[in-house]
Amino acid sequence: MARSKSTRWYAALVVLLAFILLAWLLGAVLTLTDGERVALRVGLVVLGLIAAGTLLWFLRPVDEPMTAPAASGRDEALATVAAARARLPRGAFDAKPIVLVLGSQGSCKTTVVLRSGMDPQLLAGDAR
Repeated sequence: MARSKSTRWYAALVVLLAFILLAWLLGAVLTLTDGERVALRVGLVVLGLIAAGTLLWFLRPVDEPMTAPAASGRDEALATVAAARARLPRGAFDAKPIVLVLGSQGSCKTTVVLRSGMDPQLLAGDAR
């Protein structure tokens, strides 16, 4: 739901003013001693502040989840995984562990994977 930035502040102000008005009216209508009247008004104002703060928190702006980019602008890694999944029989890709090794050229990535003892199968890219 799209809200303007000031809507939540107006709502919190209305809630706070309602509690202050209630505190003033109840203090004037009820037959209380001066100490009880002050305690009632302070208590209702504090409750109003808590209610306004809670309302501000619940109406806070939330970050929209990021959507996937269009097919033409897909990430190269995602396209490579999709190509590897298409080459294997159905379900075989999901049953295998995937190791994604990143690093600069000549940083020993292929050697580490080949000497790991896992008998890796190259699904995408090229091993040099």
